[in-house]
Amino acid sequence: MNAKETARLAMYVVTADLETTADPAIIAGMPKFSTHLTEFKLAIADIDVAARQQQDYPRLTAADKTAAREALLNSMLNAELIVKAFAADNNKPGIAQGVIAADSTLRKLNDKEFSLEAENIVKLITEWENDLAPYGIGKNEILELSAATDLFKALMSTPRLNVVAKADATKKVKEGFRRADEALLHMDNLVKTRRKSQPDFHNDYWQRRIIVNLPSQPLALRGTVVNAAGVPLKGVKMTIDGHTQKARTTAKGTFRVKSLADGVYVLRFMLPGYEELLHTVAITNGNRNFATIQLREQ
Repeated sequence: MNAKETARLAMYVVTADLETTADPAIIAGMPKFSTHLTEFKLAIADIDVAARQQQDYPRLTAADKTAAREALLNSMLNAELIVKAFAADNNKPGIAQGVIAADSTLRKLNDKEFSLEAENIVKLITEWENDLAPYGIGKNEILELSAATDLFKALMSTPRLNVVAKADATKKVKEGFRRADEALLHMDNLVKTRRKSQPDFHNDYWQRRIIVNLPSQPLALRGTVVNAAGVPLKGVKMTIDGHTQKARTTAKGTFRVKSLADGVYVLRFMLPGYEELLHTVAITNGNRNFATIQLREQ
């Protein structure tokens, strides 16, 4: 993806995260908003998978087939073990019939047999997606396993090519953006109807819809934390999942973290007496000023 597409995808992720912080009653009160939001999130997942394929394919060489097979094996084994567990828990032995679910046996398969086993498990978990979700297999896991299968098959059939189906991955990225923009247009129109009745929700949504694409400068994350009455909260601990950076809010409820690479971050806010809150924010090519964070008392 180019820089503009990367910035747009970051905006998508932040917008989709609205579901985790907004009042469910507001979302439920907008006809088909949840339907469009679901399609929006699926399109984001498809873009992410295709973009990683697009980025990886130019670097593929014959030596990568071993690594691709190992990565696919781990994903397959996890999926097959989950299928076995689901079948046993729900007295559906027919579902797991023929599923190997054994590391040593999978390793003994030749490339053609291994590829066929991967295709079969992708079909199986896709068919039973809704039932397998509580066991840890959802849309993203299916997309990742499917992409890993396609990658291994490409390397298996053309192991000496440095570029493998990059054009196809690019088409998938473009299609993902088309689907996301279509869903986003429906969401935009529905949110506009809440301008007067739900101004905080309306403003938060449009804050998330900003595409950050500023000239290069030191990247930073900043914001304000308040309570339900809008009073700034002092001493709120803010951590970033998967990162060592952390901060505490000042007497004015503000916080700031410097020197972050561009990307999407999951922030975790904690203060005794208040519910812990997760918030996703994107930073790309500059500072991102996101909506004020509101904590709810326990």
